[in-house]
Amino acid sequence: MTRSLLLALALSAGACVVHGQARVATTVVYQEPPQPKLESPGAKPGYVWIKGRWDWNDGQWAWTAGHWERERSGYAFSDGRWERRGNSWHWVDGTWSGTNTAPPPPTPVTTPGPAVGDGAAGGTTSAPPISNTYPTAAPPPPRAETIGVNAGYVWVRGHWDWKNGNWDWLPGHWERTRANSRWVDGRWELQAGYYVWVDGRWDAAPQQPTGPVIRDHR
Repeated sequence: MTRSLLLALALSAGACVVHGQARVATTVVYQEPPQPKLESPGAKPGYVWIKGRWDWNDGQWAWTAGHWERERSGYAFSDGRWERRGNSWHWVDGTWSGTNTAPPPPTPVTTPGPAVGDGAAGGTTSAPPISNTYPTAAPPPPRAETIGVNAGYVWVRGHWDWKNGNWDWLPGHWERTRANSRWVDGRWELQAGYYVWVDGRWDAAPQQPTGPVIRDHR
């Protein structure tokens, strides 16, 4: 089959998905993506806005809205982009990269608790301080989310966030799947009397055996 015929077939198909040896699958499209939609996310202290993007889905462009992600101390986020290479466009995922100067960790803001009796004659003592940065009580049960199916993506579940001394619900969002990786959801973890949020992460998926299974019947 000649090179020109192969190129003609690729152009008529419109797009294809190439799965190489890299951890992230690369989407290759033979149509120029539209201009990004205008988004006005505002400001959200402690979070970074991940811009929306155009995705190639079922032979046409479909818009995926942006979403908030929690800041990472000492890291900056570089947005993903569609990169032209010859007559095709390749999606390059956004990445977190280390900065030269990491900001200091947040200092818990506390206020004294109410005075309570300590059992001694007329004696009083202060209750444990109330933290506005780290909650001391467990979060409410997660909200039910109806998400459906989105091929090539994994659903990152919503969770409760502690903000200004109150629980605030952050809805879930879709993330592009990563080759040979599985998503582990974040969680609230009790540490030294406070609940601390542990971010979700991508873990390497266990490798499945490819050779024949040999059993010893002795």
